[in-house]
Amino acid sequence: MQSFSEKKARQQLDRSLELIEQIKNDKNHAKSKLKIFKKLTLAKNDYEEAKKEAENKYNEKLNKLFRVICASDDYETAFEMRLLGGFGYKQDIAQGQELIKKASRLGLTSAITWLCNFTK
Repeated sequence: MQSFSEKKARQQLDRSLELIEQIKNDKNHAKSKLKIFKKLTLAKNDYEEAKKEAENKYNEKLNKLFRVICASDDYETAFEMRLLGGFGYKQDIAQGQELIKKASRLGLTSAITWLCNFTK
């Protein structure tokens, strides 16, 4: 007598053999795979396009915010947004910290405060 796990294993083996036979007999299998691949490619392209569109909208809003801040003569906030937010730049932590230290030496209050709060 077969145990439950042996029966289950046998059923899985039988099902696998049936699927192999179906694939062998399916003349359109290659075409089906090609259709699936095309759909996946289209889905990936749609995702990439939507991602770029979202990034562009985000950057447009940041740019608008930055222009508003600069126009308000709130230079400290503009400075913080530019350096701490990384707006418009590739992120470089070490360079950002050096620029904040330089601004601190020049007497910019927000840079001095930032150094006091976030450095050891």
